[in-house]
Parts: sequence; C-alpha cells; structure tokens
Amino acid sequence: MGSSTGGRMTGDDSIGADFATLETVSGEIGDMLKELTTHLDTLHYEAERVVNTWQGEARDACKTALDRWNASVGELKSAQGHLRDVVVTGHANYRAASSALVRGWGGE
Repeated sequence: MGSSTGGRMTGDDSIGADFATLETVSGEIGDMLKELTTHLDTLHYEAERVVNTWQGEARDACKTALDRWNASVGELKSAQGHLRDVVVTGHANYRAASSALVRGWGGE
C-alpha cells in the first residue's frame, strides 16, 4: 500500500504512525474550520443585510433561500465538527494503542 499523511503501511505489513503529523493535521483542521465558519457567517450577514433592503417577491424569495442556506450551513458546521472529532479521537487512540503495544513488549 502507499503511504498517507499520518500513517503508513510498511513492506512487512506492519502499521506505523507519524504522531507529529496527526497532531499537526488535527490542529490545522480545527483552524480551517474556524476560518471557514467565520467566512460563512460574514457572507450570510452581508447577504441578509442587502436582502433586507429589498421589497416584495424578490425579498421574500431571497429570505427563503437564505433560511435554507443557513440551515445547510448549520449541517455543514456539524459535519465539520464531527470530522475534527474523528481526527482528534483517532490520533489519541492511535497514540494510546502504540504506547500499550510498546509497554506490552517490555518497552518504556
């Protein structure tokens, strides 16, 4: 198998992990999600501010679309949080398993 960020299969079918990379990736995901959330919130605020100056059917249609968009953003934020949790939990579990294996084999 080929290598991937954070973990690798070696030629002898053993599994290895680069804990520093896993930690870096989990931090980067958190930072990216915060930045994306900030941009989405700003975009929604600005769009809503403009739409609120409109009248009639155009305003009503855009308000409905903004409400749907806002609900979708909420789902996206939830999925992003889940993704980050998976990476952080995976990193912690991988590290704990590695430590347990080392201890089991008489390591430190």
